[in-house]
Amino acid sequence: MVAGTKNKSRERKMVALGLVLESVMLLSIATSCAAKTAAVDIQALQQIKSSIDPSTLHSSSCLGSWDFSHDPCDATSSTSFVCGIRCDEELQEEGASTRPPRRVTSIVLDGYGYRGFLSPFVGNLSALQALDVSGNALSGALPASLGKLARLRRLDVSGNAFSGGIPESLGELRSLEHLGLARNALSGTIPASLSRLSSLRRLDLYSNLLSGELPIAMPAMSSLLYLDASSNRITGPFPGRLPPSLVRLSLRDNRLSGQLPSNLGDMAALEVLDVSRNALWGALPDSIFLHPSLQQVNVAGNAFQWIQTPGLAAMPLVVLGSKMVALDASHNRLRGPLPPFLAELPRLSSLSLTGNMLGGTIPLQYAIKAVESAVGIQPLRRLFLDGNLLVGALPFPFLTWSPSATLISASFANNCLHSCPPSLPFCGAQRPATQCS
Repeated sequence: MVAGTKNKSRERKMVALGLVLESVMLLSIATSCAAKTAAVDIQALQQIKSSIDPSTLHSSSCLGSWDFSHDPCDATSSTSFVCGIRCDEELQEEGASTRPPRRVTSIVLDGYGYRGFLSPFVGNLSALQALDVSGNALSGALPASLGKLARLRRLDVSGNAFSGGIPESLGELRSLEHLGLARNALSGTIPASLSRLSSLRRLDLYSNLLSGELPIAMPAMSSLLYLDASSNRITGPFPGRLPPSLVRLSLRDNRLSGQLPSNLGDMAALEVLDVSRNALWGALPDSIFLHPSLQQVNVAGNAFQWIQTPGLAAMPLVVLGSKMVALDASHNRLRGPLPPFLAELPRLSSLSLTGNMLGGTIPLQYAIKAVESAVGIQPLRRLFLDGNLLVGALPFPFLTWSPSATLISASFANNCLHSCPPSLPFCGAQRPATQCS
């Protein structure tokens, strides 16, 4: 009797344990099922892959590994979806009995030369934070549905063959920090809607076919640090106002005209300015040399006519406080004598004034800065004055130059200097007398 009671008790415990184990297994299965990729994301990924030319889907590429017989967000798979996507879990709502499906938060494709187009279904990936398809051969228009990706922080489609205009809808991406549209065939004007991207830190538009003027509302892009719109067809004057947060600004190889404004100091953080190969003219303003942060300036290939010398009151600020390291004002229409104050900029180490119409003698300050060293003064390591109308004798410190003592890359060729010894490598051939009268 006692033995029978013990057996029944043991059976009840075994049944209870079995129920517990079964519950754990069911919970595990339910959790696993709930953690699978959201159906809407799977459909979007399928459409993205189907929009690519199959001949470019090599098995070793990211897209080539997208096998939809497996769950895209299943981290246990070692042969499918090996690269290209990242998934994260959505926050579970309070009181929910099951975990929400996993969402695709990042698509970063390898530069495998994929051909095809970018499917509009990409706009259904509502949890996407990064989309990078750069360095491929995708073509066609950028889908307007990109503007639906409210969480997107990085969008990079550079280095493809996209054409047509920049979608106005991109102005809805209020979380966007990096927008890369460079090296495509995008045309039309830059949409004013981009000025609403107050979180944007980097905007790359270079090497397209963009035209018209820069949007006048760009100062509203209060977080923008880097703007590169080089190698386009942008017209109009240099913008009177730009985001004050800019650190690097490149507008080279466009069709800008008019004069550089005197309020460059409003962009107090600006370190690099490149407006080379445009149609700017007038004075190279002294605000460039009075700027508190500017280090590199390239205005080559314009039509500037003179360099504005800072006034006597401002000169101490220039000599003591200028951050200028490199200035390229070659191939302009600069006239008059070489400004002595340029050689007094304490950090200037590279100066190119090639291909202008500067005359007079070479100031002694240039030779001293290039050949002689002084405490706290950066010597000129690059000095190009060739292709001007400079006359007279070479300042004496240049005549004492020795390559073992001072490393300098320079050229004074194609001027009217009457005593530039051929033994000095930077002298070169001078103009014939008929061009120097």
